[in-house]
Amino acid sequence: MVGKLKEKDFEAIRNSALSRQTPSNLAGAFIICIPLLWLMYFLVFYVAGDATGDVTNYPIFSEMMFICFWFTVVLTVLMIVFTFRYFYMKFQKIQYILAIVLSHALFSVSVYLAALFIIGKSDRVSEDVLMKITLISLSSMVLVVIVTIIRFIILLNKGAYRKGTAKYVQRTEHEGSSYMTIIGVATIGLVVVLEMIISPFGFGGHQRIVIILSFLVVHIMSFVLPVQLVILYCKYRFKSFNFDY
Repeated sequence: MVGKLKEKDFEAIRNSALSRQTPSNLAGAFIICIPLLWLMYFLVFYVAGDATGDVTNYPIFSEMMFICFWFTVVLTVLMIVFTFRYFYMKFQKIQYILAIVLSHALFSVSVYLAALFIIGKSDRVSEDVLMKITLISLSSMVLVVIVTIIRFIILLNKGAYRKGTAKYVQRTEHEGSSYMTIIGVATIGLVVVLEMIISPFGFGGHQRIVIILSFLVVHIMSFVLPVQLVILYCKYRFKSFNFDY
């Protein structure tokens, strides 16, 4: 279904991507985000997980810490490489893949793990309960991604992203409010569900706020991922989504 779409069907997306996500802009973002990436690693494993003190009860914590350390090392090296003009102009698609990985490493994976590790510090939470919370939350995020992708495909087939059409004009006027409505309703529902799940475990006020905000952030990032994947798809399919020298 997506393969039958033409370049004109993605024109509104292309204009947005070309104006905001230039290779030079992404290279600048890499430089800023490298120390942030390591700060998040420290906060997740040495503050939320507390590797040096009251270690979380979350299963395979040490193994996850080891994997995430080397993942952060490799991602850092790749980001440094793609701050040089030769590489980010010649391999723009790879640079954009790195940008997607970076955004979700900072605002999805790190935040999500921090919330799980904090939950794992409660004496009332067993490993079995932790795995159930993980499975439920992951299923919820996957559902958000799937629903958003389906919605995207339907709108693309209706010509909602074609430049100059009546539908495109309508979307430019009401797109922000429509997304805010969806996110607002989903946020209220998610907060209610999270309160029901974590209230029996006796978390303090600040811990409860951190956990709820963390799960909200990762679900919002689940809305963002389909947009990023569509842009990546267009970069591979259409030459106009890439920059020349």
